[in-house]
Amino acid sequence: MEFILLLVALPGLWFVTSFFLEMVRSRRYRSFPITEGIITSLELSARKGRVRTWVPIVEYTFQVNGVTFTGNRLTFSPVVVEVETATKIRQLFAVGNPVQVHFNPHNPADCVLNPSGADLKNRLILGVILTVIALVIYLILITP
Repeated sequence: MEFILLLVALPGLWFVTSFFLEMVRSRRYRSFPITEGIITSLELSARKGRVRTWVPIVEYTFQVNGVTFTGNRLTFSPVVVEVETATKIRQLFAVGNPVQVHFNPHNPADCVLNPSGADLKNRLILGVILTVIALVIYLILITP
């Protein structure tokens, strides 16, 4: 039974912890300087599954203090989108479109377009559910 407790508790705690770490990183990047960049490539890679989804792969260039940098992070988390969002991404991130790039002033190559990250609510919800289940299992184990 202790093994089951660990199988439930560890992933639950990992999901909750990663949610909060992502929030801290997001807040940090939102305070970084912003410069204008240009989209240099966009690919929507089809993903296999029951529902047809795509993974946007974007590349952009920007300059900081006269030095040109290339970035490829849309958000911090992997992004998988359905057809409606893929169409919006195709328009928003078309090659040649300007974008706002958030960059680390100490290392401009460390950059991202959307520092708010992906929707992480599911990660938090799953983590809380698993942690509560682990707590219930623990309470059952310690009850005489």
